[in-house]
Amino acid sequence: MSELYLFSQDEKLISILSEDTGLLSAYYRMEVNNVPAEPFSFTIESDHDNVKHVKEENKVVFKDHEGDWRMMVIRELDDIDTLDGPETTATCEPVFLAELTDHIVVDRRFIDSTADKALNAALEGTRWIGEVEISLGLSSTNFYYLTSIEAIWKTKNTWGGEVKDVVVFDEETNEIVACKIKLIQRFGADIGQRFEIDHNTTEIGRTILSYPKTALYGRGASLQTENDGYTRYIDFEDVEWSIVNGDPVDKPLGQKWIGDPNLLTQLGYENGTKHRFGIYSNQDYDDPSELLQATWNYLQDSASQIAINYRLSVDLFNETVSLGDTAQAIDRRFARPVEIQTRIIAMEYDILDVEETMVIEMGQFLELDDDRIGELEETIDRDRGKWDHPIINNENFPNTKPSTPVNVSATGGFQTIQLHWDYDSHIYINSYEVYGSQVMDFIPDSQHLLYRGRVSGFNHEVATDQVWYYRIRAVNTQGTPGEFSAQVSASTVRVISDDILFGESIAAELRKLNTIADGAVTFEQLSQQAKELIQQDAKQYTDSEVSSTKNELLTDIANKADLTYVDGQLLSKADANSVYTITQLDNKFDNVVSVTKYQTDINGIVTNLESHETRIYQNELGLGSKVDATYVQSAISDIEIGGRNYFVIKDALEDTLLAWASGNPLPSTGALTSGFMPVELNATYYVSPVRTDQLFYYDINKVHISDYGNMSGGTTIQIPNDERIAFMRIVFRNNFLDGRTKEEVEVKVEKGNKATDWTPAPEDVQAQIDDNALVISNHTTLIEQNELAITQRATTTEVNELTGRMSIAEGSITTMSNQIDLKVDVDGIVSSLNLSQEGIRIKASLIELDGTTLISSGIIQNAHIANGAITNAKIGTLAVSAGQIQNAAITNAKIADLAVDSAKIADAAITNAKIANASIDDAKISSLSADKINAGI
Repeated sequence: MSELYLFSQDEKLISILSEDTGLLSAYYRMEVNNVPAEPFSFTIESDHDNVKHVKEENKVVFKDHEGDWRMMVIRELDDIDTLDGPETTATCEPVFLAELTDHIVVDRRFIDSTADKALNAALEGTRWIGEVEISLGLSSTNFYYLTSIEAIWKTKNTWGGEVKDVVVFDEETNEIVACKIKLIQRFGADIGQRFEIDHNTTEIGRTILSYPKTALYGRGASLQTENDGYTRYIDFEDVEWSIVNGDPVDKPLGQKWIGDPNLLTQLGYENGTKHRFGIYSNQDYDDPSELLQATWNYLQDSASQIAINYRLSVDLFNETVSLGDTAQAIDRRFARPVEIQTRIIAMEYDILDVEETMVIEMGQFLELDDDRIGELEETIDRDRGKWDHPIINNENFPNTKPSTPVNVSATGGFQTIQLHWDYDSHIYINSYEVYGSQVMDFIPDSQHLLYRGRVSGFNHEVATDQVWYYRIRAVNTQGTPGEFSAQVSASTVRVISDDILFGESIAAELRKLNTIADGAVTFEQLSQQAKELIQQDAKQYTDSEVSSTKNELLTDIANKADLTYVDGQLLSKADANSVYTITQLDNKFDNVVSVTKYQTDINGIVTNLESHETRIYQNELGLGSKVDATYVQSAISDIEIGGRNYFVIKDALEDTLLAWASGNPLPSTGALTSGFMPVELNATYYVSPVRTDQLFYYDINKVHISDYGNMSGGTTIQIPNDERIAFMRIVFRNNFLDGRTKEEVEVKVEKGNKATDWTPAPEDVQAQIDDNALVISNHTTLIEQNELAITQRATTTEVNELTGRMSIAEGSITTMSNQIDLKVDVDGIVSSLNLSQEGIRIKASLIELDGTTLISSGIIQNAHIANGAITNAKIGTLAVSAGQIQNAAITNAKIADLAVDSAKIADAAITNAKIANASIDDAKISSLSADKINAGI
């Protein structure tokens, strides 16, 4: 809901008016470079309590449809009582007009000065601040006993541009922070807006004022005579024009007027045979030839013109329409169809309901008043001193019309277009004006003025992939312009973007998908290709494959150990001079080390068993191997690479702009303000996709530095060499968001002077990581609670450069409720280790002994040796009972220095055996009981 802030004369807030507090309507009218006769009026219910504050000289502040704050002062009050009840209507005028009309500029002169100096002089002594947002070159003028408002219009007429008044209102403190007069390039823009009846227009009206002239008499200055008298006003009776000599028309000697034959044919009386005469009077001309040229120019530009005004009631339908926009209006229902393209020169609407009450005017303002008397008074007041004390200035140069610029060229670059033309060295040439548009065959107007200066070149900064058309003309010291040059054009470099490759709609979807993908951190959101890459070397083993590998290992162990197993019993022992140490790396990960070590003595007894394990602890707080958020933040903040985005979305403020005076945030619908962006002195920063509207600098404590005045920023920002500067903030105004969120506009601020593809700021990426921390934590808890099966796998592939052999090693850990199962697979050989709360269990069938083996302080039981044989082994200090030898033969063996040759021990018979240095010859033992053998070997 729109509101009116009602202030007292000393600008203290006394009430807020709205529909809820009796406000019925509030009509506002704004015009280009003109103050309407009735710019603002509002009506309120007279029986409401707030009406007591609506009185003369009180002030009203409100926001227009473009988001700018305007301030009015109440000048007239009208009370009326109707069937609907009593009402009070307040008619207001702009405060800037009231205050600046009451301030006088006594005498200020400007020679080859810039527009900002003249504007500041016009406002000197008032609370209003001047801002010139464009470069308008150098020019000369003077203010002599003029009101400040007259000095402002004179500045505009001298340097160009258009005038806009705004105030800065702080809604938090309800204070008027600043009052500004801006000199801008133009109101609005050429955005191709089109108004058509039955489409977005409910009514089109056309008013035509036809008071043309086809011929003019000219009256110039009064010249001084020898007796200190003055002649009558001069004319151009004694000047001759001839088309043959290059003049526009033929004018014979003795003719005191100049006419246009074409205008006579079109507009003359009696079928185009009789002229419509008028008088052109300008006492600045004391040369008849110059007076003739000036009279001709006035005939062409003003006197012969028919004024046409179009008034349209439009439905905006959420479209953006601004004062000064170049638009089209079409209505072919008339016999003389309305088909125009021109600027919106005025807008009026009820601020309580802008879309339903918007009325725009296009074309020309209609004025019937003759202001010649006012012009004459101004001339007398201005030139009175010249009659006695003439001053040599630009006006003393001949008013010769400049020639058309030649050799005009335009050369396109990356983000600039360079214009060049031949410089005319005549002394009466004051400046060159460059006009440009993106519309081919445009008609140059003040809205298209890009540059004014005295050089023969201009560097126009634009965006990439744009085509611009230009026309140039020269202006003399009297303000008389020459003809426009032929149109030239150039284009900037076309940068291939997603919009060009895929089209705007698909590119927008791709950017959206890219943003979503960048913010994903869960495994489920990884692409299938990434998952396949992670597991490309992993292999899942079936039960049959594991069983087959087990059998192969058992066979291989039996062959390599050279042992003989008899019913699970050890028949031969290790060499007493050898010690074997088994050291098995159960698993090896970056965060896991598990080592089992056995030492076996000469008796085959395990005397030492060591197990070393580094464990992985899993709990709800997270895994030991993690990325600390603080470290990530520190690492990201130090990244300095090309294309780094300094515009942090999470720090940006929507519907906010900054106060020019203080640099503090102010509400503004559709505006977007950045956070504090760190900068480097003398560095260049590029802003995309559009130029900025406001630029502010701040010190290390984020306090606004006001020395640099008010800057629009633009597309390329050069940081001053001022050690106080630590941060900058930029603002996009004029409903930049247009209903979008700040995440959707993809603003980028990067170091350098070239744009790169949009990427999010690292701080925004970190914010997305932080936002997903809760999701990661929840997943960790789920893993802790799922105790039945957790499998971790690592696979390594190695290639021996010497042998060319490829080795594939795979380790896996399976964690269950009562044990940990670890498995290592190297080239098909599987090692498995089961860890339980009672201890460590290793399947003997899975152990390969290679090298010296130590087993100390341990026992190897029968069950530990299966289906194996020990041959050619040495076993010392070991008693073997008869029960331990079954269906087996010991041949060619030496047992404790006793040789048994050709012995056969079968069916308990010993033949040809020697026992304890005694020989038993031809002895046969048919049976032998184990309980009757009581001897050691």
